[in-house]
Amino acid sequence: MKMGGWLAVVLVGGLAVYVAWKFVERRRFLRGLSVERVTPDELLRKLDSKEPPLLIDLRHSLELQDGIRKLPRALHIPPEEIESRIGEIPPGREVVLYCT
Repeated sequence: MKMGGWLAVVLVGGLAVYVAWKFVERRRFLRGLSVERVTPDELLRKLDSKEPPLLIDLRHSLELQDGIRKLPRALHIPPEEIESRIGEIPPGREVVLYCT
């Protein structure tokens, strides 16, 4: 095989390894995003417990202007503000996110 043939094999092999690595990373990331769902009855029990979870209402501000109510004791943080307001979420406390 000439030098050009080996170069093509190395480039195609490198690309295959890169694509496989990205696929594995994506699967690992998506697995990490798995979310535990809470039924309304479970949430009510948790809210009545000694250490209730922090409720975060993720709805957009415009949705709340239509007279739609939020859950009692819920903190309203639109999704685009989560990163800038992360300090309002106490570490180690269970958090329940909800939206429509």
